[in-house]
Amino acid sequence: MPNSFSGRPESGPIRPDRLQLEAREVERKTDTLKHGWAVMPSWVFYTETGTPVDGSKVRKVFRRALRRAGLPLHFTPHCLRHTFASLMLQQSESPQYVQRQLGHSSITLTVDLYGKWLPTGNEAAVNRLDDGNGNGSKNSIGRSRYPGSARFDWWAVKDSNLGPAD
Repeated sequence: MPNSFSGRPESGPIRPDRLQLEAREVERKTDTLKHGWAVMPSWVFYTETGTPVDGSKVRKVFRRALRRAGLPLHFTPHCLRHTFASLMLQQSESPQYVQRQLGHSSITLTVDLYGKWLPTGNEAAVNRLDDGNGNGSKNSIGRSRYPGSARFDWWAVKDSNLGPAD
C-alpha cells in the first residue's frame, strides 16, 4: 500500500505517531479545500490565509512551554530538531535513517553535525573476534588471557602471527 508522504510502499507496523501525521496531512488537505487555496501550505503552522505563522508568535508560545517545563529559555524550536537527531543516534538508529528524517542531502552533513552522538566502539564485539568460538579474550576455562586488562594487546600474544598491518 503506498504511503501518503512519499508514494513508496510502507514497511512494518503502523505506529500511532504515524497515524497522527497522516491525520494532520488530511487536516491540511481539508483546510486547503475549505479555504480554496491553490496549493496546500508546506508550513507546519499556518494562518487562516495559508501563510506561515509569524515566527515571533511561535517563539512566544514556545517560551511559555519552556517556562512551564522548567527548561532553559534559550532553547528554540530548531533545538527540537537537534534533540530528535541526537536521541535517535544515541538509541543506535542508523545515520542513514536520521539523514532521511532530517531531509539532509548527504550523509556527510548528518554525520558531521551529529557524529558525536553515534555509539562508540563496542569492545565486547571486538573481543568476540579474538577467537573463533565467541569467547573473546577469555580462555577455554573462562579466565581472561590478559589479567588486569580488558584490552587486546597483540604484542603480548606468544606464538601468534598477529601484528600491526604492514
